[in-house]
Amino acid sequence: MLKQIAIAFGCLSLAMGAVRAAGPQATADRRLLAPSYPVETLRTILLDRDAWRPYPTAAKPDGLERVPARVRQAYIEEGVRRLDGDWPPLPSSVFLEYVRTGNRSNYEALSFARRSRLAHLVLAELFERKGRFLDQIVNGIWAISEEFWGVPAHLGMQDAGPGLPDVAEPVVDLFAAETGSLMAWTSYLLGPELDRISPLITRRITLETQRRILQPYLDREDWGYLGYNWRRRTGYVRPVNNWNPWVNSNVLTAALILERDPNRRLALVHKVMETLDAFVEPYPADGGCDEGPSYWNRAGNPPETVNEPSALVKARV
Repeated sequence: MLKQIAIAFGCLSLAMGAVRAAGPQATADRRLLAPSYPVETLRTILLDRDAWRPYPTAAKPDGLERVPARVRQAYIEEGVRRLDGDWPPLPSSVFLEYVRTGNRSNYEALSFARRSRLAHLVLAELFERKGRFLDQIVNGIWAISEEFWGVPAHLGMQDAGPGLPDVAEPVVDLFAAETGSLMAWTSYLLGPELDRISPLITRRITLETQRRILQPYLDREDWGYLGYNWRRRTGYVRPVNNWNPWVNSNVLTAALILERDPNRRLALVHKVMETLDAFVEPYPADGGCDEGPSYWNRAGNPPETVNEPSALVKARV
């Protein structure tokens, strides 16, 4: 099987873990997911949000003991190293360096450091469960909730173009989607502990992820990496870039963990299936990836042309 198909199914591993056993319906060509599980079929087999518990949590830690003690201790020690100190600001002047000088690294270093710190603190608290990391975790959640969830280089997605982010038009790029996933896992792993400090913390995680990630993802069909609006408008399929499974895997995580409305949750999961089908369908027969095997831990990358007479392949419907 094509390695890229494996990647696409890997992005759906969380969802399939949330699905009761059921035989897929017949699929057409290489659209493997959405035709196999139409909405009404998916409705009967997708586990309810509260029934889907893929990992132990701080409140229900049974199973964490299977993580080797040295690994647990290493994460606690790393959390201690990241415990003290403020959360550095993300100045607009640094954000603007991308359009002024072409430098994207300075802002990304600040932004990525925040996310790495929060993730390590969450894991440290999960493994220790004594509460000493919680205040800084809340500080991190609050700091990230106040900022733009993305990077300057990707603002071409917004109507206003590059520069500063338009808060009225959230864009779901690679790193916004990753941020939504991080916030969702934080809520999943530490929700009751955060609620004891204030229920407004997990409520804000859900609010920010809904308005920045889940709702825009449902609403938009014109972002190129999604791919499927091209088929609907033209009847053709075309290669979409490696953002597709990367973004989809993180949107799927946020949807499964945070979305309480069963119909919206269902719609989100099915749209992920549709867009992953759009990623896989035009792939060349050799499964070539321009960025090579080292990139498969993120996503495959379709080449500019496909193994057909034309770069646009008539949909086989």
